[in-house]
Amino acid sequence: MATQAELIKDVPVRHYNGNPNRQQFRKKFLKPSLTKQEFKEECDINHIVRQYDRKGIVTHLNSTQPSYGYAPATDLREALDLITETRANFQLLPADIRRACENNPENFPAYATDPANAKTLVELGLADAPPPDVQKVEVTPNPPESPAEGDAQE
Repeated sequence: MATQAELIKDVPVRHYNGNPNRQQFRKKFLKPSLTKQEFKEECDINHIVRQYDRKGIVTHLNSTQPSYGYAPATDLREALDLITETRANFQLLPADIRRACENNPENFPAYATDPANAKTLVELGLADAPPPDVQKVEVTPNPPESPAEGDAQE
C-alpha cells in the first residue's frame, strides 16, 4: 500500500505575500481520484438551490419511511446500576464457570447458549431441563369391520 507521501506531492505555486523566502504550496495528487465525477452536478448546492427556485421541488430527499430500533429509556445511573448488578450476579457463579467465561460477564451469554454446557446449567439451576424426547407414534386407521353374519339386515 502506498504511503501518503507517495500519493501527494507539494508543488510550489508562488512566493507567499511577495516574500521570496516563503512559498505557497498546492497539493498535487498523483493517483486518479476515486470520487465519481458524474454526480458533481447533483451534489452542487448551487444547482440544488437553483432547481428549487425554478421548480419548487427538492429532489434529493430520501422518500423511504425511516425505521428506528428500540432503545429503552434508561439514564446513566440506571445503566451503571445494571452493570454493577450483572457483575455481582456473575461473581455468584462457581469459579469453573467464571473461568470458562474468562472472568468476563460479557462472555457468559455465549457460554450459556452453547449446547455443550446445557447439562451444567441445568445442574446449577440456571436453565430448565430440556423436555424428554418424544417418540413419534404412527397411527393407522383400523380397517372397517365386516358385519357379523347374524347382524345382516334383510
